[in-house]
Amino acid sequence: MSSNSTAGTNESVVLKFAAGGLSCALCSALLNPADLVKVRMVTTNELATTATLQHGHRPTLSFSSAIREIVRSEGVLTLWTRGLAASCLREIIYSSIRMGAYDPIKHMLANIPFFATSRASSSSSSSSSSPKSNTTTTPSLLNSNSSTTNNANSNHATLGGKIAAGLLSGAIGSAVANPTDIVKIRMQAERPNAPLPYSGSTFGGFLYVYRHEGGFRGLYRGLGPTVVRAAILTSAQLASYDHIKHAILDHGWMQEGFQLHLSCAVLAALITTTATNPADVVKTRYMNRTVAYSSALDCLLKTVRFDGSRALFRGWLPNFARLGPHSMISLPLLEVFRRLFGLSAV
Repeated sequence: MSSNSTAGTNESVVLKFAAGGLSCALCSALLNPADLVKVRMVTTNELATTATLQHGHRPTLSFSSAIREIVRSEGVLTLWTRGLAASCLREIIYSSIRMGAYDPIKHMLANIPFFATSRASSSSSSSSSSPKSNTTTTPSLLNSNSSTTNNANSNHATLGGKIAAGLLSGAIGSAVANPTDIVKIRMQAERPNAPLPYSGSTFGGFLYVYRHEGGFRGLYRGLGPTVVRAAILTSAQLASYDHIKHAILDHGWMQEGFQLHLSCAVLAALITTTATNPADVVKTRYMNRTVAYSSALDCLLKTVRFDGSRALFRGWLPNFARLGPHSMISLPLLEVFRRLFGLSAV
């Protein structure tokens, strides 16, 4: 193992977990309206399945009409308050693990020849090819200095290694946080005319599901589609951000800093939204329990059969309305927190 890789693996995993959890929890609080609208769109269309079978039509709820309906019937503050506590708790658990574990897993995989690149570090190659890369930048929260930024950790793993690291860290994080996902989705899908028994209480939701839906089995309902969706999301988001960022640095097109972080975050958001939307539709419908699906696969097959394959991309706009800003805020914030904690850049 190279000295650079050793330095990366010696960084505090706890601080990496904290940086990931804090950045994503802040985003979750800001972007709760988009998450709420996405859940309402997916679950409202699910309720239309029976009407589709009987009358041959598919009532749908658009992004704008979903917002109008929520504001009209529940008030504008509902956009930010419905399911907010459960959503933030989920991010603190889920994103701490998926973002914090990404680096250690990536470094571990870099020791496997199949996932290791034979290239030298990006910092050395870029510095030797371009004298501008040696220019010292002013240290700040948004612009990392060369000693922090020009680590070779990210470039010791191939794109395949980064994707695999994202798949593993996302799967682990989502598996641990599954109970929070259950409660969050149900609280966001709740309508005024059909209140939940634990309306407004996140921990009340945990207790209700545990007592009335088979204990831990109920809390881990939908684990399969949740893990698949989270694994795809994390690999698409972190691997694309990581790889695009260091490809740009290698070619000398941009220097480490906020402009680079934001540009890569936008591209990562487009990739992530498209890759995760089908799994997100299945996960949301299966967890909501409005329709009795025997399994996640049954949910997928019935969705395609009765609503068409395009239904798998239903809610793409509100999904991007959340994941786009989420990536554009959380990934630069992740870099800020990592710098504050004395960690290397992603």
